Amino acid sequence: MKKHLLLTALAVLLIGSGAFAQITFFVTNPANLKGQYPFGRSSEVGWGHDLDTVVAQGTLVVGRDSTAADSLGCNALVNAAACAGKIVVIYRGACEFGVKALNAQNAGAIGVVVINNVAGAPIILGAGANGANVTIPTLMVSQETGALLRGAIDAGTCTAIIGNKRGLFANDLGMSGQEVVVAPNYATPLSQVANGGGYNVPVGVSVTNYGTANRTAVLINANITFNGNVVYNQDTTATAMATNDSVNFAFSTFDPAPHGLGTYQLKYTVTGNGTEDFPEDNSVTTTFLITDSVWSKGRINATTGMPIHTNAYTKAGGGDVEIGAIFLANKGSRLKAMSLTGALSIGAADSLNNEAMVARMYDWTDTNADNVVDAAELTQLAEGFYTYTVNERYAYKKMSLDDIFTSIPGIVMSDSATYIFSIFYPGTKTALIACDEQVNYTTTVPFIGQRAVVVYTTQWFSDGFGRDIVPAINVEFAAINTSVQNQTRNDLKIKVYPNPASDHILIKVDGDQFLGEMNYQVVDITGRTVKTGVRSVNGANDSFRLDVQDLNQGTYSLVMKTKTGFNTTRFVVVH
Repeated sequence: MKKHLLLTALAVLLIGSGAFAQITFFVTNPANLKGQYPFGRSSEVGWGHDLDTVVAQGTLVVGRDSTAADSLGCNALVNAAACAGKIVVIYRGACEFGVKALNAQNAGAIGVVVINNVAGAPIILGAGANGANVTIPTLMVSQETGALLRGAIDAGTCTAIIGNKRGLFANDLGMSGQEVVVAPNYATPLSQVANGGGYNVPVGVSVTNYGTANRTAVLINANITFNGNVVYNQDTTATAMATNDSVNFAFSTFDPAPHGLGTYQLKYTVTGNGTEDFPEDNSVTTTFLITDSVWSKGRINATTGMPIHTNAYTKAGGGDVEIGAIFLANKGSRLKAMSLTGALSIGAADSLNNEAMVARMYDWTDTNADNVVDAAELTQLAEGFYTYTVNERYAYKKMSLDDIFTSIPGIVMSDSATYIFSIFYPGTKTALIACDEQVNYTTTVPFIGQRAVVVYTTQWFSDGFGRDIVPAINVEFAAINTSVQNQTRNDLKIKVYPNPASDHILIKVDGDQFLGEMNYQVVDITGRTVKTGVRSVNGANDSFRLDVQDLNQGTYSLVMKTKTGFNTTRFVVVH
């Protein structure tokens, strides 16, 4: 039986420009090809147009210049008369996207579709040096889509809509990938889910009335399937939605613990009164995995666990750059981070030979609770390296995460802690870090109040190059089994200072319900217990001193056990 929720408190009405625009590449003719196709939009900076506000409708025609490769559009188009008033099709390759689009615009084009020259998903289009002069909508479709449409394009029978479709249809409710809430991670280790792991998947969506007609009886369904079986199904309604209105809906969270390892599909669907004139965006499906030991923010191959990329990114001008993904480890004490897999790429005229790629792991403690990554809030815990001996673009390499003080592989994590796993390129070339643009955290980040990605150029930027651009990395973990693993965790507050420390630490505990005798245990990054003892706590905020000068440099976990359970924190020793 479906659960119906009328979300009067959680459904917030947004009027006008606050809603996301609905961008589309929709083929209207011929009938056998009609439909919406995946596309890569022009980037949100650098172009003279905003794809959120422009639209073009018309016939598609191939733009041709005077060179042998005359469908690349890197020179002035010689078939300007055929291009005038049309959506011009150009292939990727040989020059910047901005150059191609500008040549089409100068020939009278009303829009540009770039066809990818490699298999796989289309990418986001960078503006380059000329994009600022392009005012017509520009986007990319896949090589496969281009091949499918090419016959109709050559026959002059292929028409399409590109850009923002708001107001083009009467009955047009919809949503997009950036307007749905997705799982906090694409892949999450089972240890963070099972046995009280506390990993819950948020469910929510923003629905917009893009049409010119007011709508009633709007129904939104959220459905999760696992191995072909429905494991979550909820509906909610909005009594009415006027044209241009958007409504945000929050559903109850989903706990994957009863179902365990595997692939989950979360599908959102919206319907309303009357017949939809543009049903292609009435549903959005997202995917997430529960794995044995692999974590990732971007997509991975469900069988091999290897990352999947669509593109690669660096900062303007090239040189050193770092892109990271953020992991909130609810039950970090169950995990030991062992390795990170990632890849670099570089332009065809250059080479990665002798260039280095660095894997890094940081602890992020948001000291001022502003949800903004600051350099002073980061403690680097581990690092790994790979040096290219041949020019291997997009070749994924696994790098061991070694403690930066001891060089011992693996870092034992802490509960309720936040970590950043990143790829750093330290060189001077224009090398790029492989990224995935197919998992969009735009709506998820504010919905759950948790960042997804970061990038460092000259400083840390908390949303990276965008919440829809995540590093194509995975992190592999080893399970941790300690004597306290299956005991009950309590709410004891533990503070350690100074941290890092060289000769001693002061341990402060807080919580009246935990007064009395406490056992402590210090565990190194290999899981070996290096210190134990018993302390009697006489009052709230009581503290005691623990010598650490005999410990090797490195990261340690401090386990405090009371009659009601245990809790942990971490500290670093430096000499």
